[in-house]
Amino acid sequence: MRIRIELVTFVILCEVLSACGGDRTDKEGKKASPSAPAAAPAPPPANAASFHVNATPADMVKVNARLENSVELLGYTISAQSVAPGNPVTVTWYWKARSVTSGKWEYFTHLIDATGTHVSGLNSSGPMRAVYKPEMWPVGQIIKDEERIVVPADWSSPLLELRTGLWSGSSRMKVTRGSADEENRVKGPAIQVSVSAPVVAPPPPTDAGAIDVPFARKAPKIDGVIDGDPAWADGLELEPFTDTLTGGPVPRTTRVRLLWDNRFLYIAMSAQDVWLRSHFTKRDEELWKEDAFEVFLDPGADGKDYFEFQVSPAGVLFDATFPEYRKGEDGWNSDVVAAVKTQGTLNDETPDEGWTAEMAIPLKNLEKGGVAAAVDTIIGANFFRVDMAERSAMYSGWSPPMRGDFHALDRFGHIRLVKN
Repeated sequence: MRIRIELVTFVILCEVLSACGGDRTDKEGKKASPSAPAAAPAPPPANAASFHVNATPADMVKVNARLENSVELLGYTISAQSVAPGNPVTVTWYWKARSVTSGKWEYFTHLIDATGTHVSGLNSSGPMRAVYKPEMWPVGQIIKDEERIVVPADWSSPLLELRTGLWSGSSRMKVTRGSADEENRVKGPAIQVSVSAPVVAPPPPTDAGAIDVPFARKAPKIDGVIDGDPAWADGLELEPFTDTLTGGPVPRTTRVRLLWDNRFLYIAMSAQDVWLRSHFTKRDEELWKEDAFEVFLDPGADGKDYFEFQVSPAGVLFDATFPEYRKGEDGWNSDVVAAVKTQGTLNDETPDEGWTAEMAIPLKNLEKGGVAAAVDTIIGANFFRVDMAERSAMYSGWSPPMRGDFHALDRFGHIRLVKN
C-alpha cells in the first residue's frame, strides 16, 4: 500500500512540474514547447509608410493570388527578363492585406530551375521583408516589396523561376486562389539565364512580312470538328507552336488554321493533350489557369489597343478588349461563336488524347480607331495554348514572347486578309 501511495504521489508531482513549464513531449514523442501567454502584435516599423503605395504600376504582371483569404499578392514587376549567373535581378512584389493577419509569418522566395527543382531560396530578404511583417499591414493598403536576387554563380539551368509565399514554423500559408504549385508556393516570374551564351529571341514569324489568310469559299461549320470539313482545306496553317519562354520545342503539338470572309475571322485549333483539365463554367472566368486556347488580335497592328479571346475544352469563353496594355475590359462581349470537341474525358484521371476548337470572331466587332477588316487589312496576332500536365503547366505559342507575358505586343506576328 505504501508503494502504491508513493507512486501516485510521484505521478501527481510530475504533472504539477509539467504544468509549471517543465519539458513535455507530444503524442509522437517530440519535445513540445512550453506554453506561454500570447504576445501582443509587434508595432509597425517607423519607416512603414515608405513601403506604402496608392496604386500598382501599369507594367505590373498580375498574379491576384490569395493566401487563406487574408493576404493577396497582386502581382510583380521585374528589372530584367534575362540575366547571367552571378548577376542580380530585382523583383518588386505588390501585396495587400484583405483582413487582419493573425500569427507571426515570414516571407520566402524559392529559386526553381527548368526541371522544377528547388535549387536555393531566400527568407525575409529585402528592406520591406526584414522589418514589416504581414500582421503589421493596414487592411486594404498596397505594400511594395522590393527583393534583390543574385543568381547563383554556378546556376546551370537556362531558366530560373521564382516562387514566393509566407511560412510560419513548419507550415506555409495556404494559397486559396491563383496560380500555385504543388508545394503551396505562388508562381512568380520566369527569367532566362544565359548559362553558356546569351539567349537570343527568335524573330516573330512574320518579320519578313505579313502572312496571307485566304478568303473562305465556303464558311466552315463551327461545331468543333475540323477533319472532314472541306472549308479548312483552304485554310492557312500556322507554324508549329513552341515554348513561350525559350522558343524551343514542346512535347505536345498544337496546330492552328485561319480563314476569313466578309463577316468573320475563322480559327481552328487542334491539340494533343494527355490530361484534360478545366473546371470553369462561367463566361470570362480565369480560363488561363487551366487548359485553354488563347487568341490575341491587334487590328491595324499598331501595337496599342487589342483584343483577347479564349476557349476552354469545356467550351467556356473569355473575351476582353484592351484599350491600353494590360488594361482590359472583360465585360465587353465580342459575340464570338465557338465549339469544342474532346478526345478523352474532362477532369478525370484516365489518359486523354487531345481536343479541338473552332472560333468565328465577328469582324465588325474588331473595328477600332478607324480600322475596318477588309481585303489587305493587316492584323497583329498571336496564339497560345495552356496545357496543364499532372504536376506543372506547359505554355506554348505561335510567336514566343520569350518572357512570361502573353500580352507582349512587340512579339506579335502579322496576318493579312486577302482574296484568292
